[in-house]
Amino acid sequence: MPQKSDDTVHILEGQATLFQRPTSPVWHVRFKVHGKWERQTTKCEDLADAKQRATDMVIDARFKEKHSLPIVNKRVKSVGKLAIRRLEGLIATGRRVYRVLCKRDGDQSLGILPSN
Repeated sequence: MPQKSDDTVHILEGQATLFQRPTSPVWHVRFKVHGKWERQTTKCEDLADAKQRATDMVIDARFKEKHSLPIVNKRVKSVGKLAIRRLEGLIATGRRVYRVLCKRDGDQSLGILPSN
């Protein structure tokens, strides 16, 4: 097992790790959601404040994961993935779903057509 760094603290029984980057006094948190590692800044320099903020961030991410919401909403890509997951869920339950298509600059992207 690798040696734990002095700038690393485990919280929530090891579900998340607080760490500091060498060039920053701010604490960051990393945790696994949807099978991928997520990293976010706590924007806190004090360890106690960073622990509280990181705990809130992890709990919020778990809630979003449970309800199939995007964890971080920085890009249109995450909104698109959420829409695809919701449509796949509707198809799995047998509900009628509309296919979304349209032509923009030679690509097919968004628009509405009834599904078959």
